[in-house]
Amino acid sequence: MRQLAHGASICLDVKSPGIQMMGDMYHMYFEEPSDQAAFMSAGPLLHHVHLASTKRNLPGQDERTFVDGFRGLKRIGYSDYMSLECGILGDKEVEIPKSFKFLREQWEQATV
Repeated sequence: MRQLAHGASICLDVKSPGIQMMGDMYHMYFEEPSDQAAFMSAGPLLHHVHLASTKRNLPGQDERTFVDGFRGLKRIGYSDYMSLECGILGDKEVEIPKSFKFLREQWEQATV
């Protein structure tokens, strides 16, 4: 399966509270037509999100935007975990704070 809607379909068919989903925004960039729609298709089954750029580096280190995905997360009332699953270009002491600033700005731009 390559899209969150497929995973959600399986979770709903299984009908077990122990089966939940994770969205990986690196893979979603290549597989999903819309990050927002993908997260909305997962809805309450979504309990973790991985964040990475299109080249698997820190968010903000390439052209990847997270606004559409963050808008989808806001629409489903997402309040669980997000983590970085990526490498770092440059000095981590400089680049990680820059990435968090970028992500906060993207979150604020994701109005619903």
